[in-house]
Amino acid sequence: MGSIEQLLSYKQQSTITGSEDQRILNLCASQPINDNTVFFNGQLKSPVETARCLRAISILVGSRFFTPPAMLARILRESDPVVTVSRKMIRFEGFSACCSTYGRLDILPDGFEASKIAPGTTNIDFNTDMRGVLAKVRSGNAMSMSVRSDEFELTHADTKIIEKKVKLPLRWIKGFSEVQSSQNAMTVVFEISRNEAIRFFRMLPKGSTRHPAWIVTAGKGIRLSHREVEHSVRIKGVERLAVLADLVQLSTGLSIYVNAQNTISAWVISFGCLRFTMVLSEDVWRGFSGEGQLLKDLVSNTADKVVNTIKGALNWQESLSVEQLAFDLEQDESVIKVVLNTLASRGVVGFDVFSGNYFHRVLPFDMSKVDDLNPRIKAARKLISEDAVLVNYTDDEVVKGEIESGGITHRVELSTLADKCTCPWFAKHRSSRGPCKHILSVQMITEEKT
Repeated sequence: MGSIEQLLSYKQQSTITGSEDQRILNLCASQPINDNTVFFNGQLKSPVETARCLRAISILVGSRFFTPPAMLARILRESDPVVTVSRKMIRFEGFSACCSTYGRLDILPDGFEASKIAPGTTNIDFNTDMRGVLAKVRSGNAMSMSVRSDEFELTHADTKIIEKKVKLPLRWIKGFSEVQSSQNAMTVVFEISRNEAIRFFRMLPKGSTRHPAWIVTAGKGIRLSHREVEHSVRIKGVERLAVLADLVQLSTGLSIYVNAQNTISAWVISFGCLRFTMVLSEDVWRGFSGEGQLLKDLVSNTADKVVNTIKGALNWQESLSVEQLAFDLEQDESVIKVVLNTLASRGVVGFDVFSGNYFHRVLPFDMSKVDDLNPRIKAARKLISEDAVLVNYTDDEVVKGEIESGGITHRVELSTLADKCTCPWFAKHRSSRGPCKHILSVQMITEEKT
């Protein structure tokens, strides 16, 4: 798996210091050496809940639900969560080592009292010691947090600067893009109380599971079933939910969302001034980095004129509404969605399934070549460069193409209803993992001629 390297520096490990009554959480951030910005200094108003959620993020990014054991040590070195500070919120994001599970903690405006806050994004170093100390935070403890971008050097005594060369894995970069697209068409299926959520998590099986299960209604709550029924939520890899088990006891409720195909689900736990979101891919072996749902938007030029306008309007907003942007820019909502998906692929926006809106943030690594790094886009461009693609326009609604590849002619049909291809890859996945290289090649040529 490819990766993008950056030279990052840490002054020290992230720590919690202070007495039992006043704990200070110091997040050691990695940033470019010449940047000394303070993103956040302040006190957390719900220290126990925040500590539990931060520990859950740390456990999640240190977990592997499907990864060859020989890769574990390297992957765990590449699993620093990302923290975004906007003007009114703080967000922590991360993936499991296998990229099949995404987690995000949103600290809402009522969740902290800031002495200093400035927009910015960085990735932070969470470790085993940090998880242990977070687990010890108790009710009545005060906890303050500091997020800085100048934690790159140590000037005390004989201690030297620790420069950590981090390989940011390609699966994370692509995963941050795809998980946003996976959420923006979700609908809520279940909303249950704290007590019902606790009861559900107590009944979950221990250990890993091989077969799919379904979340179904049980009185005022939900339960796990091995049979699919109407309005149920499919889940594969139930063990991934264990990350949430420690959170529901402090929550005010649980909401479960699902996409139209009932294959990807989002679990949102509310704490009043905090929200914790976890998104599960279709299976533990199926990471978000390989989904490909954004590929059509990445090769589209439909919204080229609008991209720069929206980029110019981005200013660390906590909420970006598709409907409002379409109204303000006098554009169709479909165009705005394409633009936002394109910006998501660049790490510029994320999506909050709870509010149904996007938010602005800038991931701390270079996203400019993500489309070039995608093998299907590269393969489609190669087919075009070899003159292997013949496109026929039948009418305004349908475009047909023939692609010579490996001595076989594949036939593609693009329409407003659905895109189709005769290749084995499309026969296996259909549209569940985005378009095949043949559909992409026909789309690229069609876009160039319009």
